[in-house]
Amino acid sequence: MVGTEAHCGADVNFSPYPFLVRMVASMLRGLIAPVAALVGASALLGYLASCSADKQVPPEAPVASKSQSADGEPEAESPEVDGEKDEKAPKVAKLEKIVPNIPTPEVPKPTPEQANEIDRQKKSVEDVLDSGCSTAVVMGLSEQIVAEANCMDPGAYAKLPELPNLTLSKAVFPYMQEPARDAFAKAVEGSKRKMKINSMLRTVAQQYLLYDWYKRKRCGIKLAAKPGASNHQSGLAIDISEPGSWKKQLRRQGFRWMGKKDPWHFDYRGDEAKDRRGLDLKAFQRLWNRNHPDEPVGTDGDWGPDTEEALRRAPADGFALGPQCEEKL
Repeated sequence: MVGTEAHCGADVNFSPYPFLVRMVASMLRGLIAPVAALVGASALLGYLASCSADKQVPPEAPVASKSQSADGEPEAESPEVDGEKDEKAPKVAKLEKIVPNIPTPEVPKPTPEQANEIDRQKKSVEDVLDSGCSTAVVMGLSEQIVAEANCMDPGAYAKLPELPNLTLSKAVFPYMQEPARDAFAKAVEGSKRKMKINSMLRTVAQQYLLYDWYKRKRCGIKLAAKPGASNHQSGLAIDISEPGSWKKQLRRQGFRWMGKKDPWHFDYRGDEAKDRRGLDLKAFQRLWNRNHPDEPVGTDGDWGPDTEEALRRAPADGFALGPQCEEKL
């Protein structure tokens, strides 16, 4: 071959450099290919790693399961379009949209046994007999008696309207029988004089305190009727501070002044007046029996030894089981 002869012939003018260049170039091509492949692979792996890092959830935000959202609430399903699920993040349904009105759980009423135990831990009427000279110490119990009485005889005690020239003492219940209430308001409203009421409707609990103080000559009580016998318990009577300046107006509206023996006292004697003495007593008896079914007293509206003993033991601020209008008489 020509090439061989040229290569082997000693007399031919031969240079080894082109051959070496070709050989080195061939070797370099063999090395560059794998190095380029490695560099390319490394770059590709780096790119993929960066893309994956962008989609990861930060470690401090725990990933919720399919069945629960991050706050533990059930997660809503992703909406489907033409049989395929939307790629957007699923929206968590708000609780108030699912249940717009969440009812407030009712606090169960105590049983009579529990009520009895609760009442034993309170101050009784007997405990507060010597605590002062105001019947306001039995205000809680008195409010229950009035409410129970209105359950038994709806409208028996009507509330007095607010009048600018009328003030009431702390322990006064601003209630009277409706005809008496209306007549009293006519006598007072429009007058330039001011009136202060010291007593109006009085419950058996309040009357019991006054009667006890009267018997023991406490608190300056000079006259007090026995519980169940006072017109204040019927919602027909008032005691005022300045009776002399109001006698004329009150008489015109059907009230009778009791005279010097009880100068502060006026009774309503209109045609529509009803003797409701005993109604508050019966209301108390019902309250007692509701809370003490194992120690019942008669619900006859009469004042007797059993009712007196029950009243002395009754909680001054009211029974655990209060008024119930749905109870049958």
